[in-house]
Amino acid sequence: MDWLKKFYFLLKAKVFPLTASLKYKHFRELLLWDRRSLESIAQIEEIILKKIPCDFYFLSLKIDEVKKYVKQTIECLIQINPQYIILREYFKKVCFYLDLNLKFAFPSPELPFVLPLYQAKNSFLCGGKASSLSKILELDIKINILPGFVITTQAFSFFLKENDLISFIRLQLSSLDNNDFSKIKKISSEIQEKILNSPVPDKLKQEVEHALKNLKFSKFAFRSSAHLEDSCFSFAGQYKSCLNVEKNKWEEAYKQVLASKYAPSAITYRLKSHLPDTMTPMAVLVMPMLSPEKSGVMYTSLPENRANLGIFYVSGIGENLVGGEQKGDKIILEKKYNKKIELLDKGIKTLFKWGLALENILQHPLDIEWAIQDSRVYLLQVRPFMFFEHSSKEIDLPVLTEGSGVSFGFGCGSIFVLNSLKDIEKVPAKSIVWTKYLYPELTLILDKVSGIIAKEGSLASHFSHIAREIAKPVLTGITLDELPLNGQVVSIDGQTGKVFLGKIKINESIKSTPFECKSAETLNKILTHLSKLNLVTTDENFVPENCRSLHDLVRYCHEMAIKEMFYLQPSNRKRVVKQLKTSLPLSIFIFNLGSAWEKFKKDKKYINLEDIKSTPFQYLFKGFLNSAVSWGNTPPNFDWDKFDDLSAGIFNPKNAIELNSFCLLDKDYMHFMLRFGYHFTLIDALVSDITEQNYVQVSFKGGGGLEIGKNLRLKLISFVFRKMHFQIKREGDFLKATLRSRTKDELKMILELLGILFGLTRMLDMHLNFSNYKNYVHTFLNLLKEYGF
Repeated sequence: MDWLKKFYFLLKAKVFPLTASLKYKHFRELLLWDRRSLESIAQIEEIILKKIPCDFYFLSLKIDEVKKYVKQTIECLIQINPQYIILREYFKKVCFYLDLNLKFAFPSPELPFVLPLYQAKNSFLCGGKASSLSKILELDIKINILPGFVITTQAFSFFLKENDLISFIRLQLSSLDNNDFSKIKKISSEIQEKILNSPVPDKLKQEVEHALKNLKFSKFAFRSSAHLEDSCFSFAGQYKSCLNVEKNKWEEAYKQVLASKYAPSAITYRLKSHLPDTMTPMAVLVMPMLSPEKSGVMYTSLPENRANLGIFYVSGIGENLVGGEQKGDKIILEKKYNKKIELLDKGIKTLFKWGLALENILQHPLDIEWAIQDSRVYLLQVRPFMFFEHSSKEIDLPVLTEGSGVSFGFGCGSIFVLNSLKDIEKVPAKSIVWTKYLYPELTLILDKVSGIIAKEGSLASHFSHIAREIAKPVLTGITLDELPLNGQVVSIDGQTGKVFLGKIKINESIKSTPFECKSAETLNKILTHLSKLNLVTTDENFVPENCRSLHDLVRYCHEMAIKEMFYLQPSNRKRVVKQLKTSLPLSIFIFNLGSAWEKFKKDKKYINLEDIKSTPFQYLFKGFLNSAVSWGNTPPNFDWDKFDDLSAGIFNPKNAIELNSFCLLDKDYMHFMLRFGYHFTLIDALVSDITEQNYVQVSFKGGGGLEIGKNLRLKLISFVFRKMHFQIKREGDFLKATLRSRTKDELKMILELLGILFGLTRMLDMHLNFSNYKNYVHTFLNLLKEYGF
């Protein structure tokens, strides 16, 4: 009764904190911002949870967009009632924690620009490749590593800053919202061109030239060493290495390595991993150039058998081996000591011993690049060797051919022949791609295809390393004439190297996901402050201080806005008020909030039901008029002038039966304060084309019967509401029921059913008792059944 007393007090005093139409305007604006907020949150959730490739700058812009929408939602609620101003502080707090996980910066553009390799342990400063070698230098094992130095990530930041490239790069990358090859290539080309055409700043040039002078060699290798490279994100083969670089040509080599950070395949790999550009700053490892007799890769554990170690090698420089264009030779050795090891040449034996020792110390399999010059073995790179272990799967299909499996997994699809990398954009989704070599550029399509078959290539190639990270099946040693090219579906097994005719069923347990790493941790923190819903129920914990995410704030604003609309006070201006002409024993005064009806003459006081354009009102009234409802006597004659007097004077609802009900309407909105004798019912409903915004909220209060009758009436109504999937809250003789996010058609039916329910139960407390309660339950169950409940 408090809300009704408050309403009549305000009528008497002519004091309105906010006019109904203005309050309603802010409410509808709030719903608009609410919807935009939730839609944007859902988009970001989809990007993160479905691992849709996009740049972190784009993700950051999308989250800034959500913050803008949520702020507008909060401001609309404050306009409705200033008591919610405290939400601004909680909004700032949530945004602060979000920004902690969004605002990654490049390293400071300051010294040191150059560090000797033995001082390069800091991965963020010197990159993964240099950091790994530097740490190995400190181990109690005598391992040969060439002398060298690192041009740090801070030098990279300095280069970008001095050439005014940071904002340019951010702007370009922020448009990458998907894995669009053509867009990536265009942006890559523009960024790389800017870097290659920019001069090396003098301060940096002096540092590098001094370090080169101290190394008594004529030619050098300039190798990428980005932060997170050679970690759980290998970036294998995605960045450029420049070999045989002369001292007077180092600047061009340095810029080429920096520019390779923005190569199409490197951008694609980073996007798929949801890594911020600023989290992968580029350092460059500079080492003397060798002229090796042999070089290659050693895996300290093999995917098919962890008890074995594999050494893959070619004569001379091993670029073609790791580049996927040459298979080379291999030696597979049991890690358990055996006589075969004693028969190996000295260099291979040394590699074997180093591999076992390093794996034992570091406690995980390793991928080691090495070279042998003048019978002396050097380690060039050491990184984790990551792969998924798969159990074998019996496949009952005809075997077409068999090659070598270099990345485990299962796939099926039609064969697509990729003769040239120029055609890489034409590769169909879910196809099996045949190609001559395992080019590093194939990472551009790795998530798109079901598997790769190559004529040449090795387990030791960079591409194979990337494929193993996501358990994508890759086979080598198979020529094109061994495969069907007529569109038939084939299946491949990356473990056995077999190609089958037909389609195998790939269980979800066989499919794998990328390694969880730093980006997953960051993204989970973002979701915690963006979309995690802590305000699940509207109980005593539903308070601003428990809003820990933007989603919480939106939900809180939505709930409070609906609550505020429950206490909406109509303006008493005649020009928007009409009395409904009806044969029912109800006196209803309708306030037009916008488009509830067409314009009427100012002196017209009455309106017919058919002239009202409000969808929720029409369907509620359709229920009132249902033949199942008996209304009895006609309503008393109503005096409009007396209504004006009552509006301005003292009004006692118990003594003035003429003033029954008020309804505030728009075409898709209804706020109905309905009075049946001593029963007060408040119905608030939004029935629009936007399902997420729609709701019906009902509250009951009062009654003129015995306490038993009132309680049984509320018990019966609660039972019916629960059957209709409403959420119920009851305190004494007060009942509140809420239904949300239903389609327009569903709510039309529900409002019609509510009209019948209100009509049938309006005076039920006068004669409801324990003996007839079950009969009414059965009556309403039959009614609900007619409406599909």
